Amino acid sequence: MAAGVATYGLAFGLLAVQAGMHELQVGTMGRLVFAGASQIVAVERLIAGAGAAAALIAAIALNLRLLLITASIRDVFVGRPWWQLLIGACAGAFVAAVWPVGFASDGKACDL
Repeated sequence: MAAGVATYGLAFGLLAVQAGMHELQVGTMGRLVFAGASQIVAVERLIAGAGAAAALIAAIALNLRLLLITASIRDVFVGRPWWQLLIGACAGAFVAAVWPVGFASDGKACDL
């Protein structure tokens, strides 16, 4: 996973430099935007001159997939103790990478 994160960081960093973003802007975006793909799409829209509203709409549209992922795993967390829910919420940082693996074998979630 580290290689993927490093590759994404390099790609986003190069795109941010191309867009003329300052370190503070890149850092703020990294803290506020959950999905890395949304960061890339938003910056690409800004570079294309589409404006901030178009960049925001594109990023939100791309993140709608996370609603579907969340809906698909809801039953896994029903009735779990609060500490398992907390772990699940914290693990959300890896949701796009872990979700397909957890459901790949038989369409059912792996035990926590």
